[in-house]
Amino acid sequence: KMDPNTQKKIYDYWPTAVKMMNKDDFLKNLQGYDKENIPEPVIKKLQEYIKNPKFELTHLKTISEIAANLASWVIAMNSFYGVNLIIKPKKLALAEAEGKYNEIAGKLRVK
Repeated sequence: KMDPNTQKKIYDYWPTAVKMMNKDDFLKNLQGYDKENIPEPVIKKLQEYIKNPKFELTHLKTISEIAANLASWVIAMNSFYGVNLIIKPKKLALAEAEGKYNEIAGKLRVK
């Protein structure tokens, strides 16, 4: 539909969201979401919503507790992505260091 003030198209995601939330495995999908591998384009697309004042939890709680909870999950995934950018290389370096340690420790045990 069109915004009468701006004459720009407004996307109505509600019907799609309702279908998605009514699926039996919706909560399971949220809980099992692969947050370690969120694609950067997804995070970039989220920014327009996260920066929208209407997406703030205090505002959403006045409209719908469910919407606020879902928004809270989205915000958490966005935050996790930022933290994971810092942590992921450190985890890889740790795994590499542990591998080297185990190799050397194994050689020392043999002697």
